[in-house]
Amino acid sequence: MYPPRWSTTTINATRIREVKPMRWAVLAILMTLSMPVSRNQAKTHGFVIDSSKPYVFIDFDHVGDRKPLSESESRWGLWLRIVNNCRVPIIVDTFDLGTGDPGLGVFYDVVPVRSHTGYVTASGEVHSSEGPKSVPQGYYFSNQTISHRVIPPGGNILFSIPSNHVQPEWYLQVKFQFESPSTSAGRQPISLLEFLWSDIPERFREVGHLK
Repeated sequence: MYPPRWSTTTINATRIREVKPMRWAVLAILMTLSMPVSRNQAKTHGFVIDSSKPYVFIDFDHVGDRKPLSESESRWGLWLRIVNNCRVPIIVDTFDLGTGDPGLGVFYDVVPVRSHTGYVTASGEVHSSEGPKSVPQGYYFSNQTISHRVIPPGGNILFSIPSNHVQPEWYLQVKFQFESPSTSAGRQPISLLEFLWSDIPERFREVGHLK
């Protein structure tokens, strides 16, 4: 004998009342858990890898011996790294040192620190002359064969320069480009990296070898 029809209807209605609140509770939990994940994903996939640092920068590595590329260069050098801190590959002009030293040769300029009245040192001292004398020449004027080195996201390259190529009166300047598809006309923009006297840790600036 079948149970009364009202009994079935009552059971189904009870189940519906029990299931709906449970379904909403599960949905609310899932939405709460997904919100911080979305924020973390946005941070992970941002343009800059480490937001506490510039997207591309020159980092100090150490001071030490290096084999000079010419007779006028010192055997004491600064060892630096170009660091790609963004999620787009960059291109830097490099060359083979040919000395057996680790790292690559990087093309760069040595630029005087100037002001409207002459030049100003990294410490803020203003000189009224036309500029510092005997500014060393960078490697952009050398006859080395240029190679285009691609630095991937998070990557870096090691290079060295004579110790006197970064002083309070002048600084290092390196060109780089973002790796991008070639265009049928014109050129992609060029960016500049700088490494100043103040970027050298103070304990190494005090050493007489950097003069």
